[in-house]
Amino acid sequence: MAKKFLLLGNFTNEEIVKIMQKVKEVINIEDVIFATLTETVKEWKVKDWLKELEEEDAYFKKQKSNK
Repeated sequence: MAKKFLLLGNFTNEEIVKIMQKVKEVINIEDVIFATLTETVKEWKVKDWLKELEEEDAYFKKQKSNK
């Protein structure tokens, strides 16, 4: 199954938490990668950012399963 991405920019931390909570109410988020726009990634190509996010997601899921 293809990953789904929710890319957020210029939201406060409080707004991001509320958005994530609302998304969780309507879909299973196991296959959703949430990301926020940072100064660093503003210069990246979208395809490179998405690849990086997928790699980070795989790493953290592996770490979680090793506990």
